[in-house]
Amino acid sequence: MATYFQPTKHAIYTITERGQRVCGWLARPPSIDSEDSRDIKDPKSRLAKDSNVNRLNVILQDAALRLLFKEFLRQSLCEENLQFYFDVSDFTSNYRALEKAGKLDRPDAVRETLAAAYGLYNSFLASGAPSELNIDHSLRNRLDSRMIRTNTDEESMRGSLEEVVELFELAQNVVFKLMASDSVPKFLRDPRHAAVLRDHEIDLIGSNRTLSPGPERTVSRSNTRS
Repeated sequence: MATYFQPTKHAIYTITERGQRVCGWLARPPSIDSEDSRDIKDPKSRLAKDSNVNRLNVILQDAALRLLFKEFLRQSLCEENLQFYFDVSDFTSNYRALEKAGKLDRPDAVRETLAAAYGLYNSFLASGAPSELNIDHSLRNRLDSRMIRTNTDEESMRGSLEEVVELFELAQNVVFKLMASDSVPKFLRDPRHAAVLRDHEIDLIGSNRTLSPGPERTVSRSNTRS
């Protein structure tokens, strides 16, 4: 790193054009051969880009967009949705890795993974949780029933863990769809992000884009309840 950064009073650094576009200070210059123009010739491609589910996937996979989206959700008082989505992804990835390695035959590994599951449940899914999510009543009841059930032996613990993973993935899917249908359109309408979205070629057609003065209140734990 010292080759590129010299901590001296004579060193001068500037932000590149690409960096300025990512920060939203510069708009992406229009291009005749841009993907937007190609989409006009390809209705199927246009339709795919118009999907808020696809838009959300793009946002989650791009570090700059993900950071902007997280800040938008924080201002909209529903940051817990994104946090839960990623926490469950980490949890299930760890579970799959243990399963693939054959380590779930060890009671201590099952207990540790169940403990992590209870941590997620108490943070996001239990009634009165600090970051309680807005999920449907039937799924919440299934989660409550599973999490309060006692496990008397190793076999029941393993079965309980498998069921918990399945329920967490269902809850994660619910939260993902909620963000796609409710938060993404509002995020796209925020004029502060227009330049960055253009730079990342996020298609705004079909999102009913109109300029709004600031973040809109979106669905969160303090709004609707099932």
